[in-house]
Amino acid sequence: SDLIGGAELTTEALIKRSPRGFKLHSASLTPRLLERNLNKRFVLFNYAALPVETIDLIPGSGARYSVVEYDFKHCAWRSEFRHRAQTGQPCDCTETPHGKRIQKLYEHADQRYWMSSRQRDLIVARFPGMKRLDSVVLASVFDTETLDLLASLRKRAATNTKDTRVAVLAGGSWIKGIDQTVAWCKQENREFVQVGDPDYKTFLTKLANHQTLAFMPLDYDTCPRVVIEAKLLGLDLILNDNVLHKDEDWFVGSVEKTEAYLRINADQF
Repeated sequence: SDLIGGAELTTEALIKRSPRGFKLHSASLTPRLLERNLNKRFVLFNYAALPVETIDLIPGSGARYSVVEYDFKHCAWRSEFRHRAQTGQPCDCTETPHGKRIQKLYEHADQRYWMSSRQRDLIVARFPGMKRLDSVVLASVFDTETLDLLASLRKRAATNTKDTRVAVLAGGSWIKGIDQTVAWCKQENREFVQVGDPDYKTFLTKLANHQTLAFMPLDYDTCPRVVIEAKLLGLDLILNDNVLHKDEDWFVGSVEKTEAYLRINADQF
């Protein structure tokens, strides 16, 4: 509940599929709490706030756990681009205690879930020993209600005259490259408007009225949800190569093909 974003919505959709499950803020998972609940199964979602001593303990604790990786937590900055920007040096986190700690967390997990094949391949390239380990490319997860809403908005928008101004996100974290995307629109003389709303359904309704979305993140964005939402709403997409899922088989092709995949992809979880 600290944030509302694509990772959080995927987490909520997966938790809905686990009726006996409950949420625990990662900062609250102390070594003592872990050791008192080794009969439980743990799924680590956004675990950036997990205490270091807990990360060190989990792999050898006997805990049954899986990791759902939304970004690149082997890097202390969660982004090799940002690492270089902040330090002036290439990311060397794989050789640091932090990187080795995350590697061990990955390697001892019962299962590793990734948001895109390119994300998985980039991380495995940093830790070649992981090639032999099972993993699942899950992608973003949508609950049935959201997929039904997107389909309804797409059908409704198809009968209306669409706004030809390029839609650009109105806000978001640094990685979303909003200023960069605005600059591209200006350079290409494309009329644009920034779209956003704190209410998720209202945001989707506004986005559905547009013909095109431009989204150009500053660094690797593993499976940006807004790009999927825009496709399911029938928008044309202007993307850069940092959108890591853009060439995935489930995403390339018709809207119907993408929607069909998203209705079953969580079955892998």
